[in-house]
Amino acid sequence: MLKVAIPVAAVLMLGIGLFYDIHTAKGLPITKIYSAVEMVKNIHLSSFDADNQRLIQEIWISRNYGLHIIKTGNKCVLRDITTGIRKTRNPQTGEIDQTSLSSEALTSIAALINGSADIMTFAKPSDIPGGSKWSEITDSSLVSKNSNIKVYELSWPQVASNGSTITRSRRIFVDVSTNLPQKIQHFKQDAFDPEPVLETFTIIEYPADEEILARAEAMSF
Repeated sequence: MLKVAIPVAAVLMLGIGLFYDIHTAKGLPITKIYSAVEMVKNIHLSSFDADNQRLIQEIWISRNYGLHIIKTGNKCVLRDITTGIRKTRNPQTGEIDQTSLSSEALTSIAALINGSADIMTFAKPSDIPGGSKWSEITDSSLVSKNSNIKVYELSWPQVASNGSTITRSRRIFVDVSTNLPQKIQHFKQDAFDPEPVLETFTIIEYPADEEILARAEAMSF
């Protein structure tokens, strides 16, 4: 098979083009949101099904204490990178199963705690796929009535399991005084969808240390 060499300059131009799309859209650069998220000490995410408003999952992150807690239904899992312990509460019996985290798991969880993947989907801006678009939402029917909240959208192409291309997007409601996301709507659009379909949405809070520790205690951890 004939391999065609791509000039280095062309590769650089592709990279520059992606950087332009993502970082220099009107309004707030996405890098500033990542920087703001990286500075906070605690995060609480509540994710809901868009159709019935049902709570799907909650996540608590404490960077000070190295904790990552996930509650899905009645099942709770706590991972503590300071002690290297994983605790799972049995939803039927309430008993706690405790295991040690492998070095690979510790590295992965530390990256999750200190990164932005739980909020932004991608851990860091350089992980955002090529062909992505970042833009401010200015449609008056979509923007927040709160003047301190600006709405931005990150969209990117994704190849589905059947080989078709779908578009994923995240509509991010940002507090302009802090650059921190307050809510994120998760959309998907395939070839048959005339408009993006809202699948889930996430409410984001930034609690104090005491709230995180109280939550862990309330879960019998």
